[in-house]
Amino acid sequence: SWESNFEPIHINEHCVIRGSFHPPFDLDYEIIIDPEMSFGTGHHQTTRLIAKDLFNQNLTGKKVLDFGSGTGILSILSEKLNAQQVDAVEIDPIAVNNAVENAKKNNCNKISFILGDGLKIPNVAYDLILININKNTILDQFKYLKNGIKKNTVVLFSGFFKSDINSIENMGLLNGLITLYSSLENNWALLVMKYK
Repeated sequence: SWESNFEPIHINEHCVIRGSFHPPFDLDYEIIIDPEMSFGTGHHQTTRLIAKDLFNQNLTGKKVLDFGSGTGILSILSEKLNAQQVDAVEIDPIAVNNAVENAKKNNCNKISFILGDGLKIPNVAYDLILININKNTILDQFKYLKNGIKKNTVVLFSGFFKSDINSIENMGLLNGLITLYSSLENNWALLVMKYK
């Protein structure tokens, strides 16, 4: 039944997220996602906010952490945008299994899918960190996330409302991040910060 309700999502004029049962759109970036029983079709505002913003980042040769990676949409897009390495950490085993299958459908081979919370984050200095989870989990898990931050690491925070921006921003500022910008979609927020 979800197939009948899963409409393709246009991220921008170059990128679409679609199911394997949708016909191709002949765009530069076509992400094929079959979410099965797990959450993550790309329809949520926060996934779109981050996906759109990835086109503003230079991912070529970069190391990316996708924390709360779900069905793998942002990890797959990161690889397609020429990231050198993507570590995708997700606590839901069904989502991880689904993400592995989605990566195969997209011919991805630079993504490491990791089941677990912040304790499972590899000991890597990342160029870009994507965090798409709720405010309380961000505040709780950031003590692990900050271990992957180095000079000039850019962090894309999402998964929370406009009213939560100050809490996330204050936590970032206390940990050496500076705010670059934020954006909104239907009261959902994206906050982009950088380690100074």
